[in-house]
Amino acid sequence: MTAGPAVRGAVPRPPRRAERGPSEAPSGRIIRPLFQPLRLPPLLSGLLAREGIGGSAPWVLAGAEGLLQRAARSGAPARWLTELVSAFPRPDGSAVSACRRALEGGLPDAAWTSDALLGEVLLAARRLSAHRHATARAGRAGRRSVFDVYTPPSLAEQMVAAVQVGPRRMLDPACGAGVFLVTAFRRAFQRRAATGQDAREAARGALTHEISGIDLDREALALARFSLRLAAWEAAGLDEDLPLDLRCADALGPLPGLEGRFDVVIGNPPFVEGRGLTRPYQAWLRACFRSAATGKVNLFAVFVERGLSLIREGGILSFILPVTFLRNERYLALRVLLLEHALEAITPVEPGAFEGRVVETVILRVRKQRPGRAWKVALPAGRTPQHRLALGPTLRFCPRASGETRRQIERMERCGVPLETHFAVRDGISTGFQPFPQRLLGRVVDGAFVADDGTRAPFDPGRHVRIIDGREFHAFTPIRWEGRWLEYDKAHEHRPPHPGRPFNCQLREREIFDRPEKLVTRQTARGLIATVDRERFFARNSVHATYPLDAGAGLSLAALCACLNSAFYRRYFLAVTGEDGEVFPQVHVSDIKRLPLLPQALEPGGRLHALGEELLARHAEAGGAGNGSVAPLLAAVEEALEAAFAG
Repeated sequence: MTAGPAVRGAVPRPPRRAERGPSEAPSGRIIRPLFQPLRLPPLLSGLLAREGIGGSAPWVLAGAEGLLQRAARSGAPARWLTELVSAFPRPDGSAVSACRRALEGGLPDAAWTSDALLGEVLLAARRLSAHRHATARAGRAGRRSVFDVYTPPSLAEQMVAAVQVGPRRMLDPACGAGVFLVTAFRRAFQRRAATGQDAREAARGALTHEISGIDLDREALALARFSLRLAAWEAAGLDEDLPLDLRCADALGPLPGLEGRFDVVIGNPPFVEGRGLTRPYQAWLRACFRSAATGKVNLFAVFVERGLSLIREGGILSFILPVTFLRNERYLALRVLLLEHALEAITPVEPGAFEGRVVETVILRVRKQRPGRAWKVALPAGRTPQHRLALGPTLRFCPRASGETRRQIERMERCGVPLETHFAVRDGISTGFQPFPQRLLGRVVDGAFVADDGTRAPFDPGRHVRIIDGREFHAFTPIRWEGRWLEYDKAHEHRPPHPGRPFNCQLREREIFDRPEKLVTRQTARGLIATVDRERFFARNSVHATYPLDAGAGLSLAALCACLNSAFYRRYFLAVTGEDGEVFPQVHVSDIKRLPLLPQALEPGGRLHALGEELLARHAEAGGAGNGSVAPLLAAVEEALEAAFAG
């Protein structure tokens, strides 16, 4: 391997079943799926649930029968269906017939022309079975999940178009039902036919010289083979049973004869981490791959490293990846690896591209070669020299940051120290899973604590505490308590009030909250929202609490509040975390801890302290809404921060 150490050892390892993610454009602009009124996943989920026929085999085979008999594919060899059947448990013929009638009657004509149909039928059937039996699928590589998410054909088409220029040997190492492979075949066939090559010869060449796929899922791989044969029949009337380079294997393991062979590695690798991987398998990955050696193991990172080892020098890797790899500290090793190669583009994908999936994704395209000093990466904010892409000690990639913002980030991280140097930042209280919150949370009525589940207990001021959720405050505002109380009893962590039920109560230490002054920040927000609490409120885990590590350090929480609520810090935070999208933007404790501070600017007698105290007072006078008089104060905060970090 070039991108990682040689795979070694024989560790049992699981089929890949995981979140997958979209496609990308050379310019770095956001990729949006081509307009498709057909939405197969919800359509199939509803159809299969109504029919109530279990198992994936009857549904997949019914769909394959329908495709073979469609007018556009009439005459295609029926033996291909027999080949497909062999990959599935043989279903009852009547079940297949019933599924066929349901699909024919329930799907519009457009569904039968989609390359995604069979793969989505397989996934819909598996989802239905998993939900009915409350089980996750697991395989010999120790990878577990309830279901996969395959790539929409329109996104696969855009990704393939960006990399398939001229005859190129292309591999999808996690090919699933083959949407990338079918797309690549069609483009390769059209290119060969356009040169005057005989249609059947063009189809043969495209299938045997340009397309390769690997997957652990035997059933999905059978669908890929079936779909490629049908695509060749449809394009050129090719009815030969050509040997296709499709391997049922773990792409992370040894692949004799494939190392450094490909011009392009493309696809949507599995997003599986932690609980989806067995401990022996994680240990094996850590021993074999740089990207898994530290931090939490996630298969997508290992697939990037493995993909780079499978392409020749100068070849291209194009993968759909979660945005977390850009900035999360656990993927530092992956970013170090990537910076050794020439990054071509990082392109965000519209969240709706994956039919309601909430994982935010980007397309990474990287060329296997050393980047020169002048090499530039296409980002949403424009082309940026690669040597300036990585920021800070954790080498965060901030593709949306403008040149001005990048300069601000570099200045702040050069001059400042991490916030955690002088302040503790702690999570709020977790009241566990239902029904525990109903037992621990409630109100005080007539001298009694009345829990949300109706139970009553004498009110005890040492045991029942006021609690907030985050919606009770905005930037600089007083906390408008909503009258909620918590039964704070650390014994609940060990003896839950509902024995035998799943429970995750974490009440934290009392001294985190019960202090004369602390800063509170919202956990779910598009940016930093902070205020100072001087009333000793306890807080749930939608709120973070921050306080000085050393009471004698003399740093001002009011000054820190002014910093966190400023546009200056918001620009930094959004650039380095990317938490500005529509998909559950969050403020994480780790991100607050890493905010660069200038301790000398937070002294009680300083300008920021005076401005912070004045802003808190003005909002309190205005009933929490602020008023026009705060605008000059906010502007003065920005000026003070600009001047402090410019010094």
